[in-house]
Amino acid sequence: MTVAVARRTYLAEDPDADSDFLVFLKGSVSAAQGVPKLVADDGTEHQVPHGVFDALLLIAEALAEGRAVSVMPTDTQLTTQEAADYLGYSRPTLVKLLERGEIPFSRVGRHRRVMLRDLIEYEAEARSRRRTTLDQLTQESVRDGSALRTPDDDSTR
Repeated sequence: MTVAVARRTYLAEDPDADSDFLVFLKGSVSAAQGVPKLVADDGTEHQVPHGVFDALLLIAEALAEGRAVSVMPTDTQLTTQEAADYLGYSRPTLVKLLERGEIPFSRVGRHRRVMLRDLIEYEAEARSRRRTTLDQLTQESVRDGSALRTPDDDSTR
Protein backbone atom coordinates (compact mmCIF):
# COMPACT_ATOMS: atom_id res chain seq x y z
CA MET A 1 0.00 0.00 0.00
CA THR A 2 1.37 3.43 -0.96
CA VAL A 3 0.87 6.26 1.46
CA ALA A 4 0.96 9.78 0.06
CA VAL A 5 3.33 12.02 1.97
CA ALA A 6 2.58 15.70 1.66
CA ARG A 7 5.32 18.24 1.77
CA ARG A 8 5.45 20.22 4.95
CA THR A 9 7.37 23.29 6.09
CA TYR A 10 8.44 23.54 9.71
CA LEU A 11 9.01 27.03 11.07
CA ALA A 12 11.58 27.91 13.70
CA GLU A 13 9.31 28.81 16.60
CA ASP A 14 11.80 28.74 19.48
CA PRO A 15 15.44 28.87 18.29
CA ASP A 16 16.73 28.64 21.89
CA ALA A 17 14.90 25.37 22.52
CA ASP A 18 16.00 24.16 19.08
CA SER A 19 19.62 25.03 19.95
CA ASP A 20 19.37 23.06 23.19
CA PHE A 21 17.96 20.09 21.28
CA LEU A 22 20.75 20.37 18.68
CA VAL A 23 23.39 20.27 21.43
CA PHE A 24 21.66 17.20 22.88
CA LEU A 25 21.59 15.49 19.45
CA LYS A 26 25.23 16.21 18.74
CA GLY A 27 26.15 14.87 22.18
CA SER A 28 24.19 11.68 21.60
CA VAL A 29 26.45 10.44 18.80
CA SER A 30 29.51 9.69 20.90
CA ALA A 31 31.10 6.29 20.42
CA ALA A 32 30.56 5.43 24.09
CA GLN A 33 26.80 5.82 23.80
CA GLY A 34 26.42 3.75 20.63
CA VAL A 35 23.50 4.15 18.25
CA PRO A 36 20.85 6.75 19.21
CA LYS A 37 17.48 5.30 20.23
CA LEU A 38 13.94 6.50 20.60
CA VAL A 39 12.16 5.46 23.78
CA ALA A 40 8.35 5.26 23.82
CA ASP A 41 6.23 6.06 26.88
CA ASP A 42 5.96 2.33 27.62
CA GLY A 43 9.76 1.99 27.64
CA THR A 44 10.03 0.32 24.23
CA GLU A 45 13.32 1.28 22.55
CA HIS A 46 14.01 1.53 18.84
CA GLN A 47 17.32 2.40 17.18
CA VAL A 48 17.27 5.51 14.98
CA PRO A 49 18.59 4.65 11.49
CA HIS A 50 21.72 6.63 10.53
CA GLY A 51 19.99 8.34 7.59
CA VAL A 52 17.09 9.47 9.76
CA PHE A 53 19.48 10.70 12.45
CA ASP A 54 21.54 12.65 9.88
CA ALA A 55 18.35 14.26 8.54
CA LEU A 56 17.26 15.10 12.08
CA LEU A 57 20.61 16.81 12.71
CA LEU A 58 20.25 18.92 9.57
CA ILE A 59 16.70 19.90 10.49
CA ALA A 60 17.70 20.76 14.06
CA GLU A 61 20.65 22.88 12.83
CA ALA A 62 18.43 24.88 10.47
CA LEU A 63 15.73 25.44 13.09
CA ALA A 64 18.32 26.45 15.70
CA GLU A 65 19.55 29.09 13.22
CA GLY A 66 15.98 30.39 12.90
CA ARG A 67 15.45 29.04 9.38
CA ALA A 68 12.36 27.14 8.23
CA VAL A 69 12.73 23.61 6.87
CA SER A 70 10.64 21.93 4.17
CA VAL A 71 10.41 18.16 4.04
CA MET A 72 9.05 16.48 0.92
CA PRO A 73 9.39 13.17 -0.88
CA THR A 74 11.58 13.04 -3.99
CA ASP A 75 8.60 12.21 -6.21
CA THR A 76 7.08 15.63 -5.52
CA GLN A 77 6.27 17.63 -8.65
CA LEU A 78 7.41 21.23 -8.53
CA THR A 79 6.39 24.24 -10.58
CA THR A 80 9.10 25.87 -12.67
CA GLN A 81 9.38 28.67 -10.10
CA GLU A 82 9.77 26.19 -7.22
CA ALA A 83 12.35 24.23 -9.25
CA ALA A 84 14.25 27.42 -10.09
CA ASP A 85 14.23 28.45 -6.42
CA TYR A 86 15.54 25.01 -5.42
CA LEU A 87 18.49 25.31 -7.81
CA GLY A 88 19.05 29.00 -7.10
CA TYR A 89 18.41 29.87 -10.77
CA SER A 90 16.06 32.34 -12.38
CA ARG A 91 12.89 30.84 -13.81
CA PRO A 92 13.84 31.76 -17.41
CA THR A 93 17.21 30.01 -16.99
CA LEU A 94 15.49 26.90 -15.66
CA VAL A 95 13.00 26.90 -18.54
CA LYS A 96 15.93 27.04 -21.01
CA LEU A 97 17.46 23.97 -19.32
CA LEU A 98 14.11 22.17 -19.54
CA GLU A 99 13.64 23.03 -23.21
CA ARG A 100 17.20 21.89 -24.04
CA GLY A 101 16.41 18.54 -22.40
CA GLU A 102 18.95 18.89 -19.60
CA ILE A 103 16.27 18.30 -16.95
CA PRO A 104 13.22 16.09 -17.60
CA PHE A 105 9.78 17.63 -17.13
CA SER A 106 6.14 16.94 -17.85
CA ARG A 107 3.30 19.19 -18.85
CA VAL A 108 0.06 19.69 -17.01
CA GLY A 109 -1.98 21.62 -19.53
CA ARG A 110 0.29 24.51 -20.53
CA HIS A 111 2.33 24.32 -17.32
CA ARG A 112 5.63 22.48 -16.87
CA ARG A 113 6.23 20.33 -13.81
CA VAL A 114 9.60 19.04 -12.62
CA MET A 115 10.17 16.09 -10.29
CA LEU A 116 12.31 16.86 -7.25
CA ARG A 117 14.38 13.71 -7.85
CA ASP A 118 15.28 14.99 -11.34
CA LEU A 119 16.48 18.28 -9.85
CA ILE A 120 18.58 16.43 -7.29
CA GLU A 121 20.12 14.31 -10.06
CA TYR A 122 20.79 17.36 -12.26
CA GLU A 123 22.39 19.18 -9.33
CA ALA A 124 24.69 16.22 -8.58
CA GLU A 125 25.71 15.92 -12.25
CA ALA A 126 26.37 19.67 -12.50
CA ARG A 127 28.50 19.52 -9.34
CA SER A 128 30.48 16.62 -10.79
CA ARG A 129 31.03 18.45 -14.11
CA ARG A 130 32.23 21.57 -12.25
CA ARG A 131 34.61 19.51 -10.11
CA THR A 132 36.04 17.76 -13.19
CA THR A 133 36.52 21.06 -15.01
CA LEU A 134 38.21 22.67 -12.01
CA ASP A 135 40.52 19.67 -11.64
CA GLN A 136 41.47 19.90 -15.32
CA LEU A 137 42.14 23.65 -15.08
CA THR A 138 44.25 23.13 -11.97
CA GLN A 139 46.31 20.42 -13.71
CA GLU A 140 46.84 22.68 -16.74
CA SER A 141 47.95 25.63 -14.60
CA VAL A 142 50.40 23.41 -12.71
CA ARG A 143 51.78 22.02 -15.98
CA ASP A 144 52.33 25.44 -17.54
CA GLY A 145 53.58 26.97 -14.27
CA SER A 146 50.90 29.65 -14.03
CA ALA A 147 49.62 28.22 -10.74
CA LEU A 148 52.80 29.29 -8.96
CA ARG A 149 53.23 32.74 -10.54
CA THR A 150 51.99 35.96 -9.02
CA PRO A 151 50.94 38.87 -11.19
CA ASP A 152 53.67 41.42 -11.97
CA ASP A 153 51.12 44.17 -12.12
CA ASP A 154 50.48 45.88 -8.76
CA SER A 155 47.03 46.97 -9.90
CA THR A 156 45.66 43.56 -8.92
CA ARG A 157 46.46 44.04 -5.26
